[in-house]
Amino acid sequence: MWLHVLVAAVCGGLAASLAKLTVKNRAGGVVAQRIIFGLAFVLLWAAFQRTVVPRAQGMLASLTIEDEFAQNPAFSALRKYDRLTFDSVIEAAGQSLQHGATNAQVMSEVGARIKISVLPKVSSASDQAAIQYVRVVVASAGELERQGGDLCYQFLFPKDNAPAEAFTQLAVTTRGATYAALAEVIRTSAISPQAAPRQIDVREPLTYIASLVNNRFGADVSMLENPGASEVDKTKVCAMAIYMYNEIFKLPESAQGKLLRFMLNTGGPQT
Repeated sequence: MWLHVLVAAVCGGLAASLAKLTVKNRAGGVVAQRIIFGLAFVLLWAAFQRTVVPRAQGMLASLTIEDEFAQNPAFSALRKYDRLTFDSVIEAAGQSLQHGATNAQVMSEVGARIKISVLPKVSSASDQAAIQYVRVVVASAGELERQGGDLCYQFLFPKDNAPAEAFTQLAVTTRGATYAALAEVIRTSAISPQAAPRQIDVREPLTYIASLVNNRFGADVSMLENPGASEVDKTKVCAMAIYMYNEIFKLPESAQGKLLRFMLNTGGPQT
């Protein structure tokens, strides 16, 4: 509201100045001045509404959303350890706000963007951070699976690196747990990065988990080789991924961490 008042005041001042300059030393100056003032004010108001106001609103909204980001552990970690990604997130948020999105919508959309951008960091994060992150994601997938439809699939296998709309369907507490887990992935991969495990490092637990999944799902396991294919059974692919990760969580913690970091470094389900 105050922004529009300010714009009106500026437009009024400019229109008055223009009117005075235009009718100076002319007969009937008062009437002409009023007419020119009115026309100039309308034109200036329209111009400001189309150009200055949207930009100013976008800047103010960006400042507001950045304040909200500061309260979020994942965004705070990005600000500290990966400023380039953080700045791109702020820019995207500002653009969304200028196009009419609410703060809540932007926070959800940006959360999904960060989830995808941070994924490559999991392989170099600590084992504990990788485990906690995947645990939260599997719990999220289960939550979406219970909602029905393709939400679980969209969440685990987002198309074209686009923000997963499914993320916005998660409960607020679930998204909060995701942000906290992401923050640890960002922090540990920055301050003490590990080399990504090689297949030889995880051969034994990998073979064991593969045998469990094969015994449970049989030939359907082949769908996990190309989960993005149009003909896959999305419900079954999601169920297989959840089952697989839950079995991994039964392994000793040291084996869990290495195996998860290896899988996320080599194109496993996009948790």
